[in-house]
Amino acid sequence: MGSCGTAAFWSVPVVVENIHEDPLWEDLREAAKIAGVSACWSVPVTGATGDEVLGAMALYRDEPAAPGPFDMELLEISARMVGLAIEHDRMSAQLREATKAEAIGALAGGIAHDFNNLLAAVMGNAELALLSLPEESDARSNLDTIVSTCEAASDLCKQMLAYAGRGSSSKEAFDCNLLVKELGELMKAALSKKVSMSFETHDSPLGVFGDQSHLRQVFMNLMTNASDAIGNEAGRIIVGTRALSLGPGEVEQVDSHPRLKPGNYIHVWVGDTGEGMGPETKAKIFDPFFTTKNTGHGLGLAAVLGIVKSHKGEVSVESELGAGTTFSVWLPITTLDGQRAASVPSTAAVAEGKRILVADDEKPVRVVIVAMLETAGYSVVEVEDGQEAVEASRSDPDGFDCVLLDLNMPKLDGEEAFAQLQAIRSDVRVILNSGFTEEEMLARFHGAGLAGVLHKPAPMKTLIAKVEKALRQA
Repeated sequence: MGSCGTAAFWSVPVVVENIHEDPLWEDLREAAKIAGVSACWSVPVTGATGDEVLGAMALYRDEPAAPGPFDMELLEISARMVGLAIEHDRMSAQLREATKAEAIGALAGGIAHDFNNLLAAVMGNAELALLSLPEESDARSNLDTIVSTCEAASDLCKQMLAYAGRGSSSKEAFDCNLLVKELGELMKAALSKKVSMSFETHDSPLGVFGDQSHLRQVFMNLMTNASDAIGNEAGRIIVGTRALSLGPGEVEQVDSHPRLKPGNYIHVWVGDTGEGMGPETKAKIFDPFFTTKNTGHGLGLAAVLGIVKSHKGEVSVESELGAGTTFSVWLPITTLDGQRAASVPSTAAVAEGKRILVADDEKPVRVVIVAMLETAGYSVVEVEDGQEAVEASRSDPDGFDCVLLDLNMPKLDGEEAFAQLQAIRSDVRVILNSGFTEEEMLARFHGAGLAGVLHKPAPMKTLIAKVEKALRQA
């Protein structure tokens, strides 16, 4: 091991005054003789906290010698400076990756938001046209195709929003360990006979507070990728779970994943014996629209990253060409006691006599929303922006039973309009029409008077259900 290896392993200074006599150098004396060194003074190179050993640093002499009174002190100071430089370089690389991911996420989220506005108009008009057509009309099949295509496009937008960490979600406490096992068994039944799947799962339930459907997408995506990586060859997939408790000095040591914070986690991993990846591919796999497959749009792993981060978790990958790949997911553990009760569908409210104010600067979207509400029997007043909504409410404070606001509007956006509407009438019932999640909106508006969030593009039945629910809050 030598003196440097010993210093790094035990994280202590190691002084060898005579290499030709010290047992640490027994297997390396010939190499030392060729190099012309006879003494070696080694110190570990550690990070800023001293908990992580990054390497070792040594000073060699060409003749046997003991260090002077300041030699070891200077060597240790030099090692600390080297450790800080290594950490600085590592943190700079992490910051670059985080900044890149944030910028791409913002772009993907913005594109998805704008695209959802267009889909809302197309799908809404198709649904309204279906309502006016007789059952025997040949055009119904064409309109059904338009609606189903819009729904597929909306799912694609949801993946883009998931990458940006802004996908809609419904979170509750559930047994993530059981979910992984069930998905693994489902995947196992569909695998080629050449591929075996083994499980190394935790014995007890492991609770996670999250969106079960989104996390199902995460784990199914990782298992599917593992199967695709093996292809038609013989191979093996390993799926595992474990509970992990990390203290302040331990987070830097976990599978080379320094972004984890101290706490209790469920660690889920999916490994395969496929061909693996080189450094260039591995650096790009979480970028949206990057794919190594002949089919697909390259949003799978990008969505995985966004979903896991929206659950305050982390994802990492270990892979080498010819040595397979292992994806790891860490999610904060929660107790399974006191799960949130599932929402119970309620009966429809009577629309007759109810007056709705709709504010949206996108005319195609506004026209569709108004038509849907009028079809359901509501009386509707439409305005183009938040300022007009406030003015309409100010002129008749009790004239509207519910207000539907788009979040992004000129002059006065949904957030500002919401605050002014509350000032006019404290019990105003407002539904925000947005591409963001209900959790984000409730947190952003502190849950004060917000009657609901409508995620674009919303089918007519969803729109009507949201309005009915808001009206029942009276």
